[in-house]
Amino acid sequence: MSPWILLVPGLPLGLALLMISPLARAWVPTLAPLALLPALAAVVMLPADTLLLDDWLLGLRLGLDTTGRVFLLFSALAWLCAALYARAWMATDPHRFRFTALFLLAMAGNLGLCIAQDALGFYLFFALMTFSAWGLILHRGHPAARHAGRAFLVLAVLGEAALLVALWFTVANGGADLALAPASVAAAPQRDLIIALLLVGFGVKAGLLGLHMSLPLAYGATPAPGAAVLASAMIKAGLLGWLRFLPLGAEALPGWGAVLIMLGFAAAFYGVVIGLLQTSPRVILAYSSISQMGLMIAGLGLGLASPAAAGPVLFAVTLYALHHALVKSALFLGEGLSRAAAHGLIFAGMVLLALLLAGAPLTGGALAKYHLKALLDLTPIASPGLLAGLLALASVGTSLLMARFLWQLHHRARPTRRPRPALWLPWLLALLAALLLPWVLVMDTTALRTPAALWQAGWPVLAGIALAFIGRHGVGTLAPRVPAGDILIPLEWLLQRGWRRGRALLRINLTRRWRRLRDPGREALQRWAGPVLGERLEASLRPWRRFGVLGLLIAFSLAILLGAP
Repeated sequence: MSPWILLVPGLPLGLALLMISPLARAWVPTLAPLALLPALAAVVMLPADTLLLDDWLLGLRLGLDTTGRVFLLFSALAWLCAALYARAWMATDPHRFRFTALFLLAMAGNLGLCIAQDALGFYLFFALMTFSAWGLILHRGHPAARHAGRAFLVLAVLGEAALLVALWFTVANGGADLALAPASVAAAPQRDLIIALLLVGFGVKAGLLGLHMSLPLAYGATPAPGAAVLASAMIKAGLLGWLRFLPLGAEALPGWGAVLIMLGFAAAFYGVVIGLLQTSPRVILAYSSISQMGLMIAGLGLGLASPAAAGPVLFAVTLYALHHALVKSALFLGEGLSRAAAHGLIFAGMVLLALLLAGAPLTGGALAKYHLKALLDLTPIASPGLLAGLLALASVGTSLLMARFLWQLHHRARPTRRPRPALWLPWLLALLAALLLPWVLVMDTTALRTPAALWQAGWPVLAGIALAFIGRHGVGTLAPRVPAGDILIPLEWLLQRGWRRGRALLRINLTRRWRRLRDPGREALQRWAGPVLGERLEASLRPWRRFGVLGLLIAFSLAILLGAP
């Protein structure tokens, strides 16, 4: 493997470090899109080999296999469109240099984990991407951004802790090389614990149901170019982690397969239901991402249940990830563009992107769902007819949710004026990539052009549009509104209430104990030194009374340490 692969994460990382110099800050934001060129060149030119860095960089291994190449392709395209968009979007922002540095750091982490071939490298790049993304979420600094950043950070730290333990067990059982990791997890004595930890660790990023709570808040608070890569490339990092470490093809795990299938389809419908109760276009897109990721998670469950289906599952899930990443990148950039300058052509493009996401006939969405549906006959744990019906209903829900998104986008539109080319050209590039790239990767599309395939792809979209029309003029106008973050809101209320009550009880308890210790000590001091001297000593020690308990604890700890053998 050529050492040029080091430039894939190295160039954005180097540009981010250059932002330390005040002289470089003026031109680094302009050059930020060029940081994607090594990644795009690697996709086309570098062979499927591994570069070993045993003498430096902690012995990392970098390389490109088929899965990593596809993930690197759509991640680099999403970052390229967002970087071009950010140059104009952040031009007047007083904190644009900070945003650019964090943007480049997150880019380096995201691209690096696509080419990582060992567990340590994958974790380091994953952590770099996660905590840099936290800075992007906090960029605006308003209360909503701080709330989103706090929720994102808490879940991210919990996920990183679970992931670190899972990877430690994996490496201890011989899975340091990612090619050996699935077999290592399957053969490990702690197999079920490792799988559970992997689901939690990567599920925070991938929007696994129950761990999805920070995503709607984060997408709504982050500036448009940052939200575009959060919802397209970075959310797929969790999916790539599962593809790298879960024992797909190594062993039949029908129990875990059933868990993922149930969680996946539950997320697919939960995202639609909660998304329909939102009014912000960005938050609607966030719940759409949770729904679409649920379908990919269900596909992973099919692969865990049947080792023979591992190859088709890997292909179908990777294709679906590419399609969703490119479409969602264009949707978020278009949402920001329509906010800056509403225009009829932009809205027409957003309608086309909504049809792509819903899986309309002869689109990349129909192609991705066709290959996902082809997996249903390979699972031994559920009826293929039942799963096919659930997949069709999920498509109806996606169409309904996209109609809701378009309505809110149109309702919020400003007076028509021509947008700046620096904004609509990156969006147009993302739209063209979403429209064409899935067809370039899948050459044989004959089966999609049959009347039966056209009808299977078309009727869920028509049904979703019809339901949207009925709902708009019927019960939809009376539906309640659920705040972004859904279950996070009551969870935060319970935690805050419990914290306040616990702190109050602790304060009362400590106050009582202090009085019990203080009153006899005061009487003894006054008897020994007399009333005047005793009052003076007590007055001099009064400012330190809050530290009395802490001092006792420190003294007790030192006594134990000094007396230990």
